[in-house]
Amino acid sequence: PRLAWCLLRGENATMRFLVVVAMAHAACGMKNCPGVVTLDQYNIYKLLQHFTLLIKFDRRNPYGVMQKTFENVTTRVASVRDLDQFLIGHVSVGRNGENAHLATIYEAVAEDKWPTYKVLRRNGHVATFDGDKRNPEELLYFIQSEAGVKLGLGGTIDEFESIAARYAQSRNYDTRQLLLHEADALAAKIIEKDKAHEKTVKNYIKVLHKVATSDEAWLKNEIARVRRLLDTKLSASKKSDMLDRLKILDAFHIKEHPPPAPIRHITEL
Repeated sequence: PRLAWCLLRGENATMRFLVVVAMAHAACGMKNCPGVVTLDQYNIYKLLQHFTLLIKFDRRNPYGVMQKTFENVTTRVASVRDLDQFLIGHVSVGRNGENAHLATIYEAVAEDKWPTYKVLRRNGHVATFDGDKRNPEELLYFIQSEAGVKLGLGGTIDEFESIAARYAQSRNYDTRQLLLHEADALAAKIIEKDKAHEKTVKNYIKVLHKVATSDEAWLKNEIARVRRLLDTKLSASKKSDMLDRLKILDAFHIKEHPPPAPIRHITEL
């Protein structure tokens, strides 16, 4: 009771951590999914006050290729440091009505669509994963994009991610010109040091200069175009290239999330 009360009030970070660890050990028996928390209509309310959540709606004992993908993703996320405000949770949806209320609220009732992945943020933002559930890279990108966490994904370079974010946030012409020069200088430096990054570097530079010479609609349209391509039948290598391009495009895109909303107990919804 003392631990649960501390979690609810947020008065002791260590206590909150111990509660989450205890819950993770009971995460629906998924021993190959480190850090995954079992969620229900009672504890999700408490956790949403402190964490951004990736929620997986699925049967109690999932198996198969998509479960292996989930295990891959949770293992990789668990290895990333400084994710103290992000958690992955599993909601077991049973035919006996287990968590049916929660699944109904988040439109995750259809068994033929399991696993269903949702990102829930404390400000009320909810996003649904509609990519390839057998591809860990797509799910990781979804987490990074919608949960607002940095996972160090392949096909990205931190220094260019920083330049892209600063470019997107600035509306000052001189500032943007300085960032263009900074990016060009950084590109030459990285390529000279390690040719392995040349393709990724050139992709950043190409997108940056295209953004600089196009109107704002181009970026949104290009992101939509690449997303449509990812939904078509592509070879594994082509799909990987498209996903890498989407990551870079997304670095220049400022998402518009709703303003903070009060968090209510799930039984009030």
